[in-house]
Amino acid sequence: MKLSLIIPTYNCREYLDECLMSVINRMTDDIELIAVDDGSDDGTLDLLAPYKDMENVKVIALEHRGASHARNAGLDIAEGSYVTFMDCDDTLCEDFFKNSLPLIDRELDLYIFGFVRRYFDGKKKVQSLDNREYENISAFSDDFVRKGQMLIYSACNKFYRRDVIEENNIRFDESYAFGEDRLFNYSYLKYIDKIMTSDIIMFNYNQRSLTSMSTKTVPGYFDLAKMLHDKKVKCFLELSKGTTEEERKSFVENDLMVEIKMTIDRFDEHPNEKEENLPKIIDMLNDDNAPRDSIKKILQENNL
Repeated sequence: MKLSLIIPTYNCREYLDECLMSVINRMTDDIELIAVDDGSDDGTLDLLAPYKDMENVKVIALEHRGASHARNAGLDIAEGSYVTFMDCDDTLCEDFFKNSLPLIDRELDLYIFGFVRRYFDGKKKVQSLDNREYENISAFSDDFVRKGQMLIYSACNKFYRRDVIEENNIRFDESYAFGEDRLFNYSYLKYIDKIMTSDIIMFNYNQRSLTSMSTKTVPGYFDLAKMLHDKKVKCFLELSKGTTEEERKSFVENDLMVEIKMTIDRFDEHPNEKEENLPKIIDMLNDDNAPRDSIKKILQENNL
């Protein structure tokens, strides 16, 4: 079996059939589908029941502990040479398996695909990549440090070698409010070499409602964002062997500014986050190693 596709499900009865059938209607004998219910209470598990009798489909039920726990449970029973993930409110593109499965025969360590963002208001945005094969992790990391546009955050647009995951005990960290996909990817990158980016579009990332993390107050938001920034920088600067000091410095500063801007952008909707996190951003002006001019500029632009 070549590929295991793991889909956590949680209270998604309304659109579950659309998601699963977009996969099942295109499956071959080389593919297994693993649906892991994360303690749904809306009838999702009842809707899953008929699927478990289908060939190459596994359904397991857990108590509600979050998507990371569900993904990890899926990894524990996966049998494919490669694994990938999808969310239960998204839909696989029609020709994806047909176009992507032959690439696995090249036995690379990581395949990264594009996807389409479909927004609540009907708009859509294609997130795509160029076709390119990297012979080693340094070449990929060099490119990332210079460009930063490699769709590296998500776990849902990639094929991972399962032997690499298991031999190095890589799992999703279940303790974070967000960013667990990134941490999984940073851990995985340390153990691989050959990577392919592809212009093949894998799935439609559907924004089904206006409810998301952006509408919820997240205690310790900036601390978590800063930790993810530090992990990202450490990962790619250690792996990149062909970038200049100027390129590396620019990469670190630009990424930090993105995290600071995203933190500030939440302040109007979450005053408690502003009270907690603004002093932490301002305090960075006392750090000789921080890009103080850039931090001052973004604070001034936001009248802070």
